[in-house]
Amino acid sequence: MFSSYHLLGTPSVILNGRSGGSAMLGPKSVSQYTTEINKLSGAPSTVMMEASMASGVLMAVSVELTNLSTEALQNARLYAVVYEDMKTSHNHYLVKDITPESLFTLSGRSTATFELSSNTVDSSARHMVVILKSTSGTILQSVFVK
Repeated sequence: MFSSYHLLGTPSVILNGRSGGSAMLGPKSVSQYTTEINKLSGAPSTVMMEASMASGVLMAVSVELTNLSTEALQNARLYAVVYEDMKTSHNHYLVKDITPESLFTLSGRSTATFELSSNTVDSSARHMVVILKSTSGTILQSVFVK
């Protein structure tokens, strides 16, 4: 995850959308980030998500979810947000589309594959973030795909 920052060091991270002493991490090693994030979240993630862009004219992503827990993941919601990097000096982004949600239940220690499609035409300036939410709306996992 942090390998692309090898030459520059790992980035600073602000947790829970806050700034301030206890919310700021970094730059640190991957294991230090993981330790701090696990402390704040209460437990390691019970879901592993891998995603890759599907080739084609329209933006699409293939997602593989693995439930690492022995308990079922009930009524989870999976969707992707397509956004465009406006290439400005202030890092402005424009949301282009949100894919329809996939609602599902994933039994313990199992894997499922999903295909999420957008009506947005693919372009090098467009990216996706895939989001997995619980029924309560808590984000369980998210991944940036380009």
